[in-house]
Amino acid sequence: MEIPLPDFQQFMRLWLDGAEKMAAAGSMGCPTTFPGDGVRQMRDMYFQSLAQSTEQFMRTPQFLEMMKQSTDLAVTLRQQTNDALAQAHHAVGSLAQPDVDSLLMAIRRCETRVLDKLDELSTRLDDLEKPKGAGRAGKARPAGKSHT
Repeated sequence: MEIPLPDFQQFMRLWLDGAEKMAAAGSMGCPTTFPGDGVRQMRDMYFQSLAQSTEQFMRTPQFLEMMKQSTDLAVTLRQQTNDALAQAHHAVGSLAQPDVDSLLMAIRRCETRVLDKLDELSTRLDDLEKPKGAGRAGKARPAGKSHT
């Protein structure tokens, strides 16, 4: 049974594995290439090894759990800060951001209801303006004028 290592030791192990890979990559060389190509190859291998080891570390359950906890704590801290600021505003008799937000939401709901009613009235008006029968369509008279 393997004893679990602390997070920093796991990170150090991944880092050392990456360093070993880079050292091994540096010892490999092709004698037919120019020195510039060799340096470029070493740089590419270094970055590839670094990217792989970093990705391996970031996919570990410990790192993911740590990130989740960090995000949860940040959200909780933000909520607590907002609540404290709202209480401070209310204590001095001024408006807080949640008060303004709830007022804006109420205005948006009213606006939506008014627009829905206007759409409904527009539809009803269009229905009233349509001719009743196909036979009367050609004989429709404008309102207010009568023939006697």
